[in-house]
Amino acid sequence: MKKKYTMSEVAKKLNLSRGTVDRVIHGREGVSEATRKRVKDFLQEVDFKPNAIARSLKENRTYGIHVLIPSTENDSYWESAKKGVQAAEKGFADFALSTEIQFYDHNDPKSFQTLCEKTLGEKPDGVLLAPLFYRESIGFLQDCIRLKIPSITFNSFIENSLSFIGQDLFNSGRVGADLLTRITNKDGKLLVIHVDEDPSNSSHMMQKEQGFKDYFAEKEKQRYPFETISINFQQQSSVELLKGELLRDKDVAGVFVSTSKAYRVASLLEALGLGEIPLVGYDLVEENIEFLKKRRIDFLINQNPFQQAYFGITYLFDYILFGKNPPKKKLLPIDIVSVENYQSYVEAS
Repeated sequence: MKKKYTMSEVAKKLNLSRGTVDRVIHGREGVSEATRKRVKDFLQEVDFKPNAIARSLKENRTYGIHVLIPSTENDSYWESAKKGVQAAEKGFADFALSTEIQFYDHNDPKSFQTLCEKTLGEKPDGVLLAPLFYRESIGFLQDCIRLKIPSITFNSFIENSLSFIGQDLFNSGRVGADLLTRITNKDGKLLVIHVDEDPSNSSHMMQKEQGFKDYFAEKEKQRYPFETISINFQQQSSVELLKGELLRDKDVAGVFVSTSKAYRVASLLEALGLGEIPLVGYDLVEENIEFLKKRRIDFLINQNPFQQAYFGITYLFDYILFGKNPPKKKLLPIDIVSVENYQSYVEAS
């Protein structure tokens, strides 16, 4: 087993004072850059972890992380992320650590801004953020940097965070395009459908769409033209627009839904008597699974929100307690789920 070093042993090994090592570990001044680098390199080599329990008892404080995610009432996808946060917190049960999960409305950027302002005012020890609103998230992350609040993002990649956990969204869009071309059985156009979010302010949608387009850009002959449609199922006019597109000439050869709400499109297709149109979407929410079992959804790309949130909390705790830097990006596998293998994913979550 790898030897566990105490701070005194690290100091002795490097022929430095315990105080110098302590200043490096806690990021305090008074140490030359050369010495700081030597200490950090050694700490990483031996996977050194200071006694965070003793430190938190000595300081008589609890380290708190705020988690900002969309409401689970509007999208059950985020329920799995919530469970991932809770599971990670249990793993640090021996430490004086806590998480506070707070929700915002995925249809309302103002609710997100209000929650961000509240978070900044409370100055938590760290923030885990699902940045659904791209423009507002950039400003919030810059404020976190200014206030020296470590922040980690998941689900959607945005610069300026300490780390990102999620999939290569561009590549997942390519996978979606590849799947559709393999299962379409007629010539016609493909539809890329964004559901219930503003794609112009949602980086995860745009990256998936760009990957989808890129797949076809590489082909010498474009067999499948495609169109992009944004639809809000809360607005009847938007639904009627999609109905018209689906019924016009009945030349739709396949559909790619960029969010976890593929079931909404599958339900509409079924109601219009077009349930046989191949459909690829995202995520193992219960409603999607029901249409997968009926073979009205052909494939789901599993983004694993549980694991995304779990890694996010673990990385933040490691950074706050032990000064351990997380990877800049933690990319999860792009899992392709069908009716034949979905049960194994459900049981593992």
